[in-house]
Amino acid sequence: MLLRFLCLQLWSLFPGAGGQEAGAAEKLRQAAAEIEEIARVYEGGGAPENEAPGRRLRAALREAAAIALAPDPEASRAAWKLLEGVLARGERRVAVEAVLLLLSQKNAAARRAVLRALPSMEPAVCRYACEYVKTSRLQVAECEQVLLEALRGVRDLEAKAILAELAGELKSLACARALLDVAPPLPERPVKASSRTAAADRFQALRQALLSSLQAFDGAAAEWLAGKAFEEAEQEKERAAAKLWALSVAAGRQKNERARAALERLASHPQLQVGLEALRALEKLGAEASREALRAAAASAVTDPAAAARAAALLGSFDEKAGLQAVFELGWRKSWEARREAALALADFPESVPAYERLWQLLEGDPNREVRQAAYQALRAFRRPEAIPRAIALLSPLQGRDPPFAREYLQWAAGRPLGNDAGAWREWWKAAEKNFRFPEPSKDLIRQLRSKASKAPSERWE
Repeated sequence: MLLRFLCLQLWSLFPGAGGQEAGAAEKLRQAAAEIEEIARVYEGGGAPENEAPGRRLRAALREAAAIALAPDPEASRAAWKLLEGVLARGERRVAVEAVLLLLSQKNAAARRAVLRALPSMEPAVCRYACEYVKTSRLQVAECEQVLLEALRGVRDLEAKAILAELAGELKSLACARALLDVAPPLPERPVKASSRTAAADRFQALRQALLSSLQAFDGAAAEWLAGKAFEEAEQEKERAAAKLWALSVAAGRQKNERARAALERLASHPQLQVGLEALRALEKLGAEASREALRAAAASAVTDPAAAARAAALLGSFDEKAGLQAVFELGWRKSWEARREAALALADFPESVPAYERLWQLLEGDPNREVRQAAYQALRAFRRPEAIPRAIALLSPLQGRDPPFAREYLQWAAGRPLGNDAGAWREWWKAAEKNFRFPEPSKDLIRQLRSKASKAPSERWE
């Protein structure tokens, strides 16, 4: 065990010691031997005779801590070596007692020792130490460098999230850089709805801590985050997407106008989540000022189709003609994914007759089944009664390719299941047409429709 090795090494740390040094050396050796004995008993599942192990352990740790904080440099160095060994690789209960003792000292050197040992601690001990620092609101400003090294080195995600919160409170440029360095990777975009899992994002706590910290920066750090940080991240080969995503979210939440130029570049980014977050941020800043960037993002073959469709819809929010033209052009591409996203984007123009007619062209004539399904879904945004008899006609396999999609749309509109019988649906429509009302539209209808076929994982992180 590490502690046994440290006990043997303590003699070499006091060459020729005499007087007070010899006394400190002997006390430290006794403390180390006591810690070693109790740790060995804990590991064996037993308990020392006569005395409670916790009391003996705390006494030995207090002795080691007192020597570590004493002015004698040789004794202090040896004591810190012992304590850091206990923290990093000691038996769990022994390590927790050492964390408690050192963090209760209200001493920067003790806090630094705990922070320095975090990457080597067992995950449970590491989380405990981080929680203690956070809930006790211990001052960590004077330990900034060690804190940032721990933030980069700790592997446990819960502990890393807590350290990210602590780093955000310091608001220095070094902290901003460190936070971006630990930005977790973005998940791959699922291709089909059926392939998605309901598993929670294991990086969720870290992402939230990271974003909360980044949006709280001010001064020089905020200036860097709004400008130079984007440029540096774009030049990276690895982990660039994760950093750019985090920067875009933070800029959007802050409504940071200084980041507009960088966000306009990222609107055409090939990574879906990065492009979408840049577009969301531009929407919060005011999309009309970025008209040309939105037009370019919608037209670019590099932009992910879902982001291109979102750019077109955003363009259409203040210039319907330009937005519709961008959606139409997206729907003419060879890629079925692009045509599917264009079908969904048409739902953003529910009052447009050209959009409605283009949707029917995709619904009836597109060779790809997923595109046609997306068109049926988007049809719900167009509250046009004439769509009902057209959909009834498509229930017949002789006239329509996708009777199940037509039936699903009709059941949604009618609020009742009438099966595949076109005759039954015609009878229903004959009776209901005069006073027919579409179901009340959901406030998030377009978002829900888009989520069925092209929702990005990043939308689940908010």
